[in-house]
Amino acid sequence: MSANVAQDQAPGGTDRFFTRQATGLVREVTWVDAAIYNLIWSSVPLSIAFILAFGPAFYIGGNLVLATVLAFLFALPCAVLYAVLSAAVPRSGGDYTWVSRSLHPALGLASNLGFCFWATFFIGIYAVYLGFYGIGPVLRVIAVNTGNSAVLSAADFFFSATGVIITGAILVVVSALVLSFGRGLRGFMRFQRWAFVVWVVGSVVLPIVVLALVGHDTLKANFDAYATKLGGAAGAYDAYAAAGKFASPAIDLGET
Repeated sequence: MSANVAQDQAPGGTDRFFTRQATGLVREVTWVDAAIYNLIWSSVPLSIAFILAFGPAFYIGGNLVLATVLAFLFALPCAVLYAVLSAAVPRSGGDYTWVSRSLHPALGLASNLGFCFWATFFIGIYAVYLGFYGIGPVLRVIAVNTGNSAVLSAADFFFSATGVIITGAILVVVSALVLSFGRGLRGFMRFQRWAFVVWVVGSVVLPIVVLALVGHDTLKANFDAYATKLGGAAGAYDAYAAAGKFASPAIDLGET
């Protein structure tokens, strides 16, 4: 919000300008909270996992490093724009404020309504991720190591369509409760800090510890044992590695 500027007469009769410093706004989000929000939202570890898991399988011949660099360069102008707008409007941010001030209030309203509409789709995507890549795999690992068939059945539930719908509904309700009864944005940011700790431990610290302490042979043996207990054939690691190889080593710019 722009400061109010007015002209006044100094005691000596000369004109002077004064600026109203207080805007009445209360800062609810610190720069640390904003940084945590963006780190969780971008989810670099999950992006790396998706690139390594699905990139070679669905984009055969594509250069993953080049694709990552190009994606970064294409996204950089948008990031710079948001940084400039955040600096220009430090006390009141958000797409509505930026678009309405720089273009037109009607366009700001339209962009915000569009964001709210597409946010409903993102909730559905995260519900799938929560079951497919979060709760389901964890329960399967627990079931394999404990031999508990009930836990294995629970894991299969989170991979099913019914499980995805129920998980998504619970996720939406919990999110609404956090915002409604957690004293608004401040409550959400407090919840986000605890979620960030879990996120760092699970997606950054734990993989580094596993890579540092577990060798290739141990990882291979553990994966074979895991696959066998779930009904897979013996030597699953070598079989998957052989099936995952592709014939053409040439870089395909189209797939990139």
